[in-house]
Amino acid sequence: MIDSSDILNARILIVDDQAANVRDLKRMLAAAGYTSIAATMDSRTVCKLHRRNRYDIVLLDLQMPDLDGFQIMQGLLEPEVDDFLPILLIAPKPSDKMRALQAGAKDFISKPFDQAEVLMRVHNMLEVRMLHVAAKNYGEFLEQMVDERTATLRDSEELFRQAVEACPSGMVMTDHDGKMVMVNTETERLFGYRRDELLGQPIEILVPSGLRHRHAQHRANFACRPEERRVGGSRELSGLRKDGTEFPVEIGINPIQTGEELLVLSVVVDISERKRIERLKDEFVSTVSHELRTPLTSISGSLGLLVGGGAGKLPETAERLLTIAQANSQRLVRLLNDILDIEKIESGKLAFDLEKIAIRPLIAQAIESIRGFAEGYGVRVRLEAGSDSADVRADSYRLLQVITNLLSNAIKFSPRGQKVTVAIQGDPDTVRISVRDYGPGIPQDFKPRVFEKFAQADTSDARHKGGTGLGLSIVREIVTRMGGQVDFEDAPGGGTIFRVTLPGWKREAAREAGLATEAHGAPLALRKAQLRRSGSRAARGEQRRQYRARNSTAAARPAPFRCRAFAAPAAGSARCISRA
Repeated sequence: MIDSSDILNARILIVDDQAANVRDLKRMLAAAGYTSIAATMDSRTVCKLHRRNRYDIVLLDLQMPDLDGFQIMQGLLEPEVDDFLPILLIAPKPSDKMRALQAGAKDFISKPFDQAEVLMRVHNMLEVRMLHVAAKNYGEFLEQMVDERTATLRDSEELFRQAVEACPSGMVMTDHDGKMVMVNTETERLFGYRRDELLGQPIEILVPSGLRHRHAQHRANFACRPEERRVGGSRELSGLRKDGTEFPVEIGINPIQTGEELLVLSVVVDISERKRIERLKDEFVSTVSHELRTPLTSISGSLGLLVGGGAGKLPETAERLLTIAQANSQRLVRLLNDILDIEKIESGKLAFDLEKIAIRPLIAQAIESIRGFAEGYGVRVRLEAGSDSADVRADSYRLLQVITNLLSNAIKFSPRGQKVTVAIQGDPDTVRISVRDYGPGIPQDFKPRVFEKFAQADTSDARHKGGTGLGLSIVREIVTRMGGQVDFEDAPGGGTIFRVTLPGWKREAAREAGLATEAHGAPLALRKAQLRRSGSRAARGEQRRQYRARNSTAAARPAPFRCRAFAAPAAGSARCISRA
């Protein structure tokens, strides 16, 4: 809407060689409230005045001396002066009206002047003028905004293009037919094709021939349920170069919806170097396992026999030196065992036999197996009397390893004469095992790194306690793979509480019972459990055999207690972990 004040403040120019006409028009306009009224009787100055003052309307007498009204209109309406200027002609002759309209005049004022007519025509023309100016300004604003948005879009497109081209991974975009519509420079380098050789071609040309049919099925399945996903994490994928060679890849796929068309962006990563490093790691682990652990175990066992008097009474000096040598060899054996454990866990080679476990007897077994180690530190370990009797879904062998690690860690950091307590809290969904010590606690700056590999607090006491710095990392990995979680907190009154939370057996049994039933009527979960147990018993037996081999050095020495499955480790020889 045009405000009335804008109209009354409009700049008006009266052009007439009759002073009376100029006077009457100025009086009428001033009486109506117009504030900016100018007049001239010199036809030669009209265009100059307009260029300087940019009038909003001109009241023009055609019968001017020197320059007639048609010449003045031509000068006023030149494009560089204004593209819309309302000109009202003052009492033109009837024969001049048609020509005047063709020349650019917008309306006429008849004589003698009628005030109402003059004011109405001036107001209407000014309103049209204001609307035109507003539309022009808005159009310019929209044009500027479109230009800015276009420039921004152009910049974004260029930035996206540069990002795609600079990406260290191959990027391939395909349409709904699986034809490539975009590739980046890294894709050209990985597969050996030029860009023009790839665009418009089916993506299957980058897939080995033996996998193309399966890839087409995967592409069809993805189109039915498009969602971001990573491919190749659990199975081997290969890319096919132009020269026919294959290389291992990992692929991430992302759906991109553009209108009604679904595009798929695939990010291709060459994992040849990763595979090479994995092979080197496997070779190293194999070397550690066969070339280092076996002789170290033998050396440690032999030293244990000598220290225990197996070769007769030794001189005091020799016995002291052999004791030091045995302790160091056992420390190396523990380090190698921990490295092998963490590698197996991270590579997924460690088998887990998840079954119903009564947690209270297992905790009691762990306490008894480590009692000799605790006595060496002057620390008592006990199970809280009010602990619950609960069942969990876990691997008994690995859960015993977790509890033993946490207990040995708590023992090492407890002052002599103190105690370590274990508590069990159970409910239908979860079971929580808490191990509390009364030691100095964990330094604040070390807490975020407690579960990291080879993490040890930088304190003299922690270093004195020894350890590999892998124990808590192993604990977390094992608990996570059994569907649980482990955390810790400062204990009231000093010390630390480590908590292991595992799925309760009742919850897991109820969940599995709710699965679909197979055609034979046997619950699917039961069949799965039977297959899992039958397929993992051999692996589990191998784990127990390895555990006994690792601890054979400790068994070679007289131990204060032996339980059915585990010998109590001698002081300083238990497979412990260090909070440090």
